[in-house]
Amino acid sequence: MDLQKQTALPISLNEKGILEFGAPLEKIEPGRRTVAQMKEYLFKSEASFPTESVYDMYRNVHLPQDEKTFTDAGLRFDITVFHPGLLGNEFCKTIGHYHPYKPATRVRYPETYEVICGQALFLMQRMDEAFEKVLEVYAIEASEGEDVIFLPGFAHFTINPTPQILVTSNWVARAFESNYARVAKYHGAAYYVLRGADGKPEFIPNKNYSFVPELKKLRPKELPQLGLINNQPAYLTGQKSPNMLKFLITPEDSLNELKIEHCYLELPL
Repeated sequence: MDLQKQTALPISLNEKGILEFGAPLEKIEPGRRTVAQMKEYLFKSEASFPTESVYDMYRNVHLPQDEKTFTDAGLRFDITVFHPGLLGNEFCKTIGHYHPYKPATRVRYPETYEVICGQALFLMQRMDEAFEKVLEVYAIEASEGEDVIFLPGFAHFTINPTPQILVTSNWVARAFESNYARVAKYHGAAYYVLRGADGKPEFIPNKNYSFVPELKKLRPKELPQLGLINNQPAYLTGQKSPNMLKFLITPEDSLNELKIEHCYLELPL
């Protein structure tokens, strides 16, 4: 599958679900998340998966001529491939993570995602400062060509609710490491997303949390002021207008824009 149109990069996906990089890109070996590594995050820890790797993460993807631009801007562009299949009766998913505070602030880093091919379902949740209580949790559907922003303070989880392959990309500040421990403590997100009898997502509260609030459903707004333009490869924003992604590096300067009501439309479940 040729992904150049969707990514603006000479990339294709082979029949094994592995990215192939054309010149002048250098080959990138992905970080692979195996089902064995995901046991403590699953609805059923004994669940299996059709392949050893559930999803593959290709970090720091860029054309050679863009390396200095992205490094100077403090940005990193990644691509993730989700292999088809179920984790038992649970849809294929990431284990999820929180972001740390930007140094010298009380604002956590945000992140943006783009659906390159397939259909995606994202969960986004926020907890109190002690990470003892979930305050709000959202389900966000996104189709091919759509962009999603994960706001400061929210953990996020990507789910493939279809039997087809899912490929996403993301822009993130390159200066931090994600925090997985806060999710591992509760064995996953506030909701597990299972395949229902009708094949559609069924949201099951995670009883490892003391309290799980009502799930709300969102649709992402197009945010051209933040460089999130539907059906335009996200890579082009960082390549041509890296300053538009400055909010990923200095989120404390964009807090008025980085709010649920500004970035999403709430929908009935």
